[in-house]
Amino acid sequence: MSQSNLEKQEAKLKALNQKIKDEKIRLNNV
Repeated sequence: MSQSNLEKQEAKLKALNQKIKDEKIRLNNV
C-alpha cells in the first residue's frame, strides 16, 4: 500500500471520528 493511500485512510478515519464525536455531543444536548 502506498503512503498516500494510508494517509487518505487516516484522514477518512479522523473525519469519521469527528462526526461521531459531534453526533454524541448533539445527542447529549437534546
